[in-house]
Amino acid sequence: MERALDLCGVIISTTRSEKESEFSAATDVVKAVLTEPLKFEIDRYTPSTGNFGKEKRMSTIEKSIEVNVPEYTAYAQWTKFAEFPQFMEGVKEVTQLDGKRFHWKAVITGQEKEWDSEITELVADQRLAWTSRGSVIKGWVVTFHRLSDARTKVMLQLEYDSQGVAEHGGEALDVVSQRVQGDLERFKALIEKRWRPAGRETIFDIAVGKTY
Repeated sequence: MERALDLCGVIISTTRSEKESEFSAATDVVKAVLTEPLKFEIDRYTPSTGNFGKEKRMSTIEKSIEVNVPEYTAYAQWTKFAEFPQFMEGVKEVTQLDGKRFHWKAVITGQEKEWDSEITELVADQRLAWTSRGSVIKGWVVTFHRLSDARTKVMLQLEYDSQGVAEHGGEALDVVSQRVQGDLERFKALIEKRWRPAGRETIFDIAVGKTY
């Protein structure tokens, strides 16, 4: 009888141990299921925006060019936003909405695109910065550095969503970089053609009231 009771005790003990082990394993599974999505969302948290989601892969391009005009002349031309289509490839129209906001129309990789931008910094004759919404180009900063009375270095830095660029035509970094450099070269040609040093006006210029 005692042996039978001992055997029952062993069976009960073994069964309880197995059940506890199974319960522990099940608990671990439940914990993993409940915590893994949260961990996944935390991994996707973007500190720069304060939002959950995949961290955007941003790329930066920096280009510069020297122009044979004073810095205030280069700055003044760059703030004529309606004239951007004259030197920016693909840009068809830039409309000013108010003192800081603009609406853009452009053709990018054969597709018509529209987006809005807003000026975030404006320092006369020195610096201009703005951000964009709805465009793969997320931000621009252009600065003007005096080299001499009639020579200026224009530096352009832009930040763009490299993933968005790939989704809208697959342009590689070097292609975008070439386009930016081309914009600067066209800006140089435009501003140098328009500007003339003080004291060099001709009689014809004075007669028709030309200013540079």
